[in-house]
Amino acid sequence: MNIYSLASGSKGNMTLIESQKVLLCVDIGISKNKMQDKLNSLDFTFQSIQHLLITHEHSDHTLGLKKLLEKQLPTLYMTQGTYDNLDRDIQHVINPKHHIIQSEIPFYIEHFKITPFLLSHDAKEPIGFVIEDQHYKIVHGADTGYIDQSYQELLKHAHVYLIESNHHPEKLLQSPRPMQLKRRILGEKGHLSNDDASKLINSWMGPFKTYWIITHISEDCNSNLDIEKAIVKHIERPLDLEIIYASQHEIVKVSL
Repeated sequence: MNIYSLASGSKGNMTLIESQKVLLCVDIGISKNKMQDKLNSLDFTFQSIQHLLITHEHSDHTLGLKKLLEKQLPTLYMTQGTYDNLDRDIQHVINPKHHIIQSEIPFYIEHFKITPFLLSHDAKEPIGFVIEDQHYKIVHGADTGYIDQSYQELLKHAHVYLIESNHHPEKLLQSPRPMQLKRRILGEKGHLSNDDASKLINSWMGPFKTYWIITHISEDCNSNLDIEKAIVKHIERPLDLEIIYASQHEIVKVSL
């Protein structure tokens, strides 16, 4: 299995998961040109994307959707809340194969089992995904202010986590951003801080090597060093955790 983070951050998000010649795409929040360049660099094309999962309707997760649908007709998976809050011009080009999915109700795409779970963000019915094949378990959680403890059993012991570690709270509060935006980011429907994210990863890690692809890292209110300090503080077995910093511009890859 290969996991590719093509883009991650406030300017756009896109992830590919490849197993047994089946390619899943989670979110598509970058422009057509950027998408084409990144796909070409991996020897993929627009036509390679047969299955597309959308976490929520914000533009940094859906920017490229309309352009993709003009080139290719993948099967789409999203919640009713996400569909209802997409721009009308996107709704008009969505093909009839799209599937409305619900939290905690698993569905299957070829050999993949996929279980959606609710996130807490200022969107309508945002979700993350637990994606499993016969050998590996991947957890993809996009923007969220917290993840409910009731999902502990569902989310623990994955091989790869794509979970955000968005900000260092003090840096955020000291930044020149408007106070209303600071409250949004720090709130339950905002984004995970470094401490919160590290605590979650620590509670989920299994008795084997775990990969954490750290997503949605703030460019001005965080740093790799800040994240590493939180990991050292909260992760009980840091040497069993492989850290990969997702980037807005560079592709990062994990192969299992």
